[in-house]
Amino acid sequence: MALTKQDILKNATVVEESNPIPALDGETVQIRRLRDSEYREYQQMVMENINLKKRLDKDSIEKLKSVDSHEDEIAVLQELGADINMSDLYKRDREASYLICKYGLSVNDEEWTKEEVGMLPKDAPKQIADEILRITKMEEEDIEEEMETFREE
Repeated sequence: MALTKQDILKNATVVEESNPIPALDGETVQIRRLRDSEYREYQQMVMENINLKKRLDKDSIEKLKSVDSHEDEIAVLQELGADINMSDLYKRDREASYLICKYGLSVNDEEWTKEEVGMLPKDAPKQIADEILRITKMEEEDIEEEMETFREE
């Protein structure tokens, strides 16, 4: 049986429990995966003003897709010869974490703002953002397995 529009959109709001967040005394939070448009907005923010000295090939793109944290993403970009203004990068990295948290923490009709994310304890936005990115970037096999389970329900 093929998924309907309603089934697909319902799956886009599935809430998960994060791994323990050290900045929140090891407590977990409810998060959801980023939607495609949200993930693209995050990517655009991170890539803004980063100049690549060469075109990305298929292997480089796959390597970039496989990272699970902001630091790893930056390391891969630098490895690929990206010209990065570190001061600007830190500012964009913080803003990207806030954006990811704003979207990924907005679950069960509870909307977060960037200002509220900024009120979290030190390092919490980044740690939560890394968790949201981790579940957003699940491996293809995991997604297929999850869709099979979803179809059975």
